[in-house]
Amino acid sequence: AIPSPSGINLPDGTVLKVPGDPTVYKVIGGQLQPFTSANEFLGQGYEWSDVQQVDSNQVANVSVIGGNTPSFYPYPSGSLINDNGTIYFISGRNKAPFTNWQAFVGLGYLLKNVVTGDLTSYATARNYSITTANAEHPWGSWLIHKGTVYYASQDGLIGVPSAEVFNSNGGNWNLLVKANSYDMEILNADSSFPVLQSNDPRVYTE
Repeated sequence: AIPSPSGINLPDGTVLKVPGDPTVYKVIGGQLQPFTSANEFLGQGYEWSDVQQVDSNQVANVSVIGGNTPSFYPYPSGSLINDNGTIYFISGRNKAPFTNWQAFVGLGYLLKNVVTGDLTSYATARNYSITTANAEHPWGSWLIHKGTVYYASQDGLIGVPSAEVFNSNGGNWNLLVKANSYDMEILNADSSFPVLQSNDPRVYTE
């Protein structure tokens, strides 16, 4: 982009995105610096609710620090995103739609934790949608049971040993939901998985 003489008229540290582009930028000295991962974004103390959506005309002539970088997938696993009126659950780079309100609330999710966003870059989960509360939580969920936090993977429930490990893997305390009886059946069937590690590759990012 061609640098604007005055840059963008927003305070340093403002985080923003434009419609149709999943990349989130931080304003630095009137320029835009793209975040390269969700962990980088969260690691700097930001929350997804901090992201402002601005019109593309506002940033059309603003220079991007480091040039144009590939878009990334800004919402970590477990996020709840409203895209054009449909609420989706994010698991890595996939989105799974809730098909009814009963499934959403029955699984313990709260409307206040839903963020409006653009999920154009995310693939719709193949042959899977969230249709009922009478089932285990989707893969990518952060669950709590009797004070212990678990990550729900395709192999089973993985214990989370500390807040530091939880945060390093993109966990959001607001998105913790209570494990249900279907989750407990999975845990009881096999509880031998090694606990989660910092930046654990078992956490879905793809």
